Amino acid sequence: MAEAMKLIPESLSMKRLIWEQLSKPSLGTFSRYFVLTWALAGSGIVLFTRAPSPITFVLGSIILGLAQHRMALLGHDAAHGNACRNRFLNDAIGIAGCIFPLGITLSSYRCLHFPHHRDPAGPGDPELPVRRAMGKNWAGDLSTTRGLQLWGRSLLGFSLAELSVFVAKLPPGSRKERIYLASYWLIAAASAVLLHQEALLALWFFALSTTYFSTLRIQTWHEHSLPESNEAATNRFSLPNGIYRILFPLNSWCHYEHHRFPKVPFYHLPKVRALCLEDRIVSFSEMLAKERERCSPLAAKNFFLVQEEVDSAPRKQNQSERSRSA
Repeated sequence: MAEAMKLIPESLSMKRLIWEQLSKPSLGTFSRYFVLTWALAGSGIVLFTRAPSPITFVLGSIILGLAQHRMALLGHDAAHGNACRNRFLNDAIGIAGCIFPLGITLSSYRCLHFPHHRDPAGPGDPELPVRRAMGKNWAGDLSTTRGLQLWGRSLLGFSLAELSVFVAKLPPGSRKERIYLASYWLIAAASAVLLHQEALLALWFFALSTTYFSTLRIQTWHEHSLPESNEAATNRFSLPNGIYRILFPLNSWCHYEHHRFPKVPFYHLPKVRALCLEDRIVSFSEMLAKERERCSPLAAKNFFLVQEEVDSAPRKQNQSERSRSA
């Protein structure tokens, strides 16, 4: 076997190693991160319930929103089948413990996300119409003053309209799952009322519309720039320590590696980065400078104009064919 591997080109040998050794989900490892995420959410809830006040409500929502961001990342891995090898158990964990708490279904997320992998930031990327529907400012770069203002508005809850548009624009997914989602939240609401903990519902949705959505804005910004072509659609950068590790948890800063090998669980992505040495890694400051240049108001305007032209091309072609036939 060792001699045979020597005959394989290095890149092919590396890919085989990744597929054979790193593309194997571990339920135990995933469960550990799952428990820690819900423990973080529980700490935010307990902080508020033990001493209810406006201050603990805000602090609790910050902690809870960070946990919700981690739930979204775990749900993203479950959508790729990376929670465990058993498909039913994988989906059950992803749905009940990660996706449903955020108010969406796993099937609708897959309908949105899988085509994105096939054509990131290209004409076939369904995430682009969703972002355009949320407003041109969604493309704002956090390395600019305007981008920081938008992030601050999201943190304060002023982007609730954008969040509503995001949920409304998601593909419908399966009817059965939508019924399960409605039942899930009806049970949660009834339980809160019976236990006289209605404030927890307010805490949960306040965290969703503030801390969670602001971290989602950061995540969306750092993963994909406004590319001039699909070749540079996914950023690959080295992440400094400190607060950045809080904003990009669960190895979400390895998004480039995830796009190359989507079947590799998130906890193995740093190993993939160590193996993919031929791909250039830019520093975080260099990426900031690149994004500041690309996401200037003129660049963002041109980006949306190009995408509108791409979307309207089939319609114009049909009109032209009808006029010729007439």
